[in-house]
Amino acid sequence: MSIRKRINNIYNKREGDFECLLDYNNYLEEKEDIVFSLVEGVDVTNVERNIKAYQRANEDSIAANLAQKAEEKRRAAQGLSEPTN
Repeated sequence: MSIRKRINNIYNKREGDFECLLDYNNYLEEKEDIVFSLVEGVDVTNVERNIKAYQRANEDSIAANLAQKAEEKRRAAQGLSEPTN
């Protein structure tokens, strides 16, 4: 699995999960910093430790977002529109 795909599956929050756009953009920047560090081999031990801590702290939301993404892919493959709420 590619580094970016692995990190995107863990750091999978969406814009709507944040109170403001600035917080979301900071989250995206943090995610890119993590990918960069892993690709370039910068402080990998510490970065991996932080990833594991984030994963433990956010496991419920990570699982929910992965399920939502899978459902969206399924619906797209079937040519269905987004559900209305």
